[in-house]
Amino acid sequence: MTPFIIGQILKPQGIKGEIKVKSLCDVVSFDSRIGIIFVGDENSILKEHKIKNARLSGKGFAYLSLLGVDDRNSAELLKDKFIFIDEEDVPSLEEGIFFVKDLINCEVMTDTNESLGKITAIDDFGSADVITIKNEKGELRFPHLEKVIKKIDLNKRQLIVIKEEFEKVVVSN
Repeated sequence: MTPFIIGQILKPQGIKGEIKVKSLCDVVSFDSRIGIIFVGDENSILKEHKIKNARLSGKGFAYLSLLGVDDRNSAELLKDKFIFIDEEDVPSLEEGIFFVKDLINCEVMTDTNESLGKITAIDDFGSADVITIKNEKGELRFPHLEKVIKKIDLNKRQLIVIKEEFEKVVVSN
């Protein structure tokens, strides 16, 4: 099995073992059709669980009931753990949609062929993801907007930005 992270357990919900989960993946919806999930730390999977029930709540959150997690104390032990599925179970992506893990370490170039640095993080801030790049001068952050990004080429491991638009929105640390 190749683990693919899809969420993080935030806290127990109620007294019957339900957990609140933050989605970390836009292409996998939390529902009982997933069936089997794996719960653990980022670097090691601890335990396999079967989803008994799932309900969505607001943007990017779900409440899950897992087989064998029947009370608040059991759910409390899962707090801050990550939820994984087998990468083989991840649906195919539509054209123009990418996984964050595939963009990390891609070089960011301007449309005038200037290197700006490599992507170190992509964070979800609601209305737009924020891309962090690092170069020899420090860190730069900019929103993932269609008007800024010209092209993503995973084969070349590059993200091309429109320099004029990039300069309007970039923030440096």
